[in-house]
Amino acid sequence: MQLPYEKTYYYKVLKPIALNEFADLYDHWQDECDVEPADHIDLHVYVKADAI
Repeated sequence: MQLPYEKTYYYKVLKPIALNEFADLYDHWQDECDVEPADHIDLHVYVKADAI
């Protein structure tokens, strides 16, 4: 928590963005390493439709 952001901004805005960016990179490397599509792991954070 040494980041210069408010706690709510970090957890509600920045953390999901960072997690999705990591998930995108992980997807890319699964493709680069020829992981079978059936074995792909999806790490993205999804928002429920009723939460919007």
